[in-house]
Amino acid sequence: MPAIQTEIKNEIARCTGAAAPRSVGVAMKRPASSQQVEISSDDSSSSEAENDVPQSQQPNVKPTLELSSEAWLFRRAKSYQEYMKSIPIPIMRGAVIPYISWVGLGASMKQIYEQPLHYLTNIHLKQMDRERLGVEDEDVSLDLIIHPCKAEATIWLMEEIHRQTSSPHHLARVWSADPMYHTFIDAIFPKLGS
Repeated sequence: MPAIQTEIKNEIARCTGAAAPRSVGVAMKRPASSQQVEISSDDSSSSEAENDVPQSQQPNVKPTLELSSEAWLFRRAKSYQEYMKSIPIPIMRGAVIPYISWVGLGASMKQIYEQPLHYLTNIHLKQMDRERLGVEDEDVSLDLIIHPCKAEATIWLMEEIHRQTSSPHHLARVWSADPMYHTFIDAIFPKLGS
C-alpha cells in the first residue's frame, strides 16, 4: 500500500507541478479521453470536495489573466509616450507656413517635418480654434494676426512639453474619458534616414 501512495503523490506532483503532499488520502479517476485528473481529498475543508465542482468550472476562478481596460489603456499610453519622447523636435525650421487655423498649421507642420504631433498638442490646437469662435475677427486668417514663425515656434514649444513631460497616467485618464481619443493620435511616420 505505501508504494501506491507514493505513486499517487508523484502523479499529483507531476500534474500540478508542485511537490507531493505529505499525508493525503487520494482517490484518482483518469478519464480516457482527456488529460484532466479528478482528485478527491480526505480534507473536508476543500471547496472542491464540498461543492463537488471541478475548480475550472467555479465562477470566481479565471484560468488566464486578462488585463482590465484601465491597465490596457495605461500600457498603451506608456508605450505611446515613450515613442513620442524618442522623436526629436526639429532644430532647423522650413519656410514660413501660411495658415488660417491652428489645426491647419499643425497639419502643415506634420507634412513638412514628417513627424506626428502629440495627442495633447492636437487637442490643444483644436481647443485654440474653438476659442476663436464668436470673435469679431473670426473670419480673418490667423497668419495675419500672429506671425507664422511665432505660431510655429509656439506649437513646437507646446509639442516639446507634451513629449517630454506628459505622464502616461494622465494620458490614460484623458483617453478613458474620450471614447474617440484615437482620432487625435497621428499615424506613425517612418524614422528619418530609414
